Amino acid sequence: MAVTAARAFPVQHSSGLARKIWERLRRRKAGMFALTMILLQIVLALIAPLILPHDPLKGDYASVLQPPSAQYLLGTDDLGRDVLSRLILGSRVSMAVGIFSQLTIVLIGIPVGALSGLMGGWVDYVIMRIIDVLSSLPSLLLYILLMIVLGAGMWNIILAMSITGWIGIARLVRGQVLSLKATDYVRAARGMGGNTWWVISRHLLRNSMTPVIVALTLGVPGAMFAEAGLSLLGLGIAPPTPSWGQMIGAGTPYFRTNWYLIAFPSFTLTLTILFWMMLGEALQEALDPTGS
Repeated sequence: MAVTAARAFPVQHSSGLARKIWERLRRRKAGMFALTMILLQIVLALIAPLILPHDPLKGDYASVLQPPSAQYLLGTDDLGRDVLSRLILGSRVSMAVGIFSQLTIVLIGIPVGALSGLMGGWVDYVIMRIIDVLSSLPSLLLYILLMIVLGAGMWNIILAMSITGWIGIARLVRGQVLSLKATDYVRAARGMGGNTWWVISRHLLRNSMTPVIVALTLGVPGAMFAEAGLSLLGLGIAPPTPSWGQMIGAGTPYFRTNWYLIAFPSFTLTLTILFWMMLGEALQEALDPTGS
């Protein structure tokens, strides 16, 4: 019966929809520029070991706290390590935390929100009360407490962010499902034998992904900023592995005499967050069915 429902109520071909969204996105120069810069950062992060000018973990004790020069383009830190090499290697951690934490959040939030919205009744009530309780907890304070318990590390940061981060996605999907489940094609699909998960995956999720994609894109810079804050407090990435937040924290005591230790990682983090926000805004416009 589920197959019959699928034939009776076909969903728009995904390749045609993706092509239309891509054409809309291409017309937004700021979004395309941001996407290009993000892809460039990802490529640099992937090939980092091949392009590092110096060993980012090994210090040159004869060149401690050297300003930018021909040998060290962005200077050296308090242990004589090349700042540029550590920035490039640190992009791996910062980008991985931002992207993987949001993917984990989406994988948790989408099924929870879809189940809550479609089932309704006591299932919806229980899920929403759990969400209300988790929403009452201050996110940053919870991250700090979890990192104290779990210990420093990239995967522990991702786990800490995922525990409550899925709430926003779940609420978005629930709202979309509540508005879509009253439509005729969803009622007909269920009446013709489609089970709950089939209806969710085949009809509801495909038509409610626009706000999720935008939230995912805008959530990456937020996760990167949170990682930087935790690393700044010494609760994020454990030395000697570099991350942008950790580099900012390590350079804080030398702010007056060696400004570059804070300036370069701060500038890199700010630009990266800006690129992701520009891409999120462009995607929001491209995914708007009323737009052009």
